Amino acid sequence: MIRRATIADTLHVATLGHKFIEAAQMPAATIEHCIDFCARALSSDQCGCFVSDGGVILGVLSGLYYRPDYLQVSELFWWAEDGMGKALLAALEDWGREMGAKEINMSTLDYFTHKKIETLLEVRGYELREKTFRKNLGA
Repeated sequence: MIRRATIADTLHVATLGHKFIEAAQMPAATIEHCIDFCARALSSDQCGCFVSDGGVILGVLSGLYYRPDYLQVSELFWWAEDGMGKALLAALEDWGREMGAKEINMSTLDYFTHKKIETLLEVRGYELREKTFRKNLGA
């Protein structure tokens, strides 16, 4: 079952988000960092977060920097250990439509994202629009 996350789900969302960070070898974060972020996100009406027993997807609604009236959803993390990934994605898409978003942006990590995820996104109508390059500044 997929449902919208509430502040009461902070630990569940943070735990799954932390698993994503570790599995994707993102810059390290403690579970406390994740709990703090998730509590703030879940308190915002600009955050769409949906959960299942073993999955989560979290996105934020915002206008384009040069056109604030053009709303979009940007996914921050998506992790599903229970096979509910497609349903979580559909819930975020539905929320975005309800909030008046014109588009949704899903991120993938070239070194981590399985080809099946890219295919799933393409089948659902997503198209590759941007690549991100990252440089460690040693700070």
